[in-house]
Amino acid sequence: MFRTRCLAAALLLWAGPLSAQTDTTAAAERAPVVLRGDTLFWVVTGFGSVTPTDRARLIVRRLELAIDDPLLAGVVITYMRPYRIGDRVKIADTTGDVIEHSLLVTRVRTVKHVEITIPNSMVLGTHITNYTRAAGDGGIILHTSITIGYDAPWRQIHELLIAAAMRTDGLLPKPAPFVLQTALDDFYVRYEINAYTQRAELMARIYSDLHQNIQDEFQRAGVQIMSPNYEADPATPKIPPVYVPRGPKPTG
Repeated sequence: MFRTRCLAAALLLWAGPLSAQTDTTAAAERAPVVLRGDTLFWVVTGFGSVTPTDRARLIVRRLELAIDDPLLAGVVITYMRPYRIGDRVKIADTTGDVIEHSLLVTRVRTVKHVEITIPNSMVLGTHITNYTRAAGDGGIILHTSITIGYDAPWRQIHELLIAAAMRTDGLLPKPAPFVLQTALDDFYVRYEINAYTQRAELMARIYSDLHQNIQDEFQRAGVQIMSPNYEADPATPKIPPVYVPRGPKPTG
């Protein structure tokens, strides 16, 4: 409650006293904000009764102003709670751990140990992905893709990718990893391995280990990880041997 009153007092000082006026747009530009719990209550004083339509317009107007005002943006973010200190987040193009959140800025430490300061007005005006929160709600899916030629049996590729995921520390055995074939390109098939994790803070390490395990599994199986290209039709069909027709080739 003390924190709420302090924030409300700061906003009142920022907004200034209201003079008697009936223009809702002008009033919205200076309307104070009273914070109660998790809700923003917009209280406008100094002019006549406010209809629900006017109140909605005031809320929209204040949110528009919040995008341009770092202090008010910080208040909105504080009560929206899109992240907490220590969360692994992605804000616009920046991915890292939240190390500080104030009324004016949010500081994020990237996986390369670089601290980036982001104005809260910018945070409010872009999309925010909270990997830590998603991981705690059942896990997030990490995924990576490879391309393999059509001569490799797709069932074998699925087995190798799933085996690599099962060997990777930090990935969950249940729900089980799964493979999607996301594209049938001209010369190769695009496979995507998907696996769940609840360790959002280790995403970079998990991806690295997964890639290493994929290499190991494919090399042991004698399957090349490559994207073939052709300038002419090959002498033999580029399909798995099990599908090659048997018997003598027709002559004529």
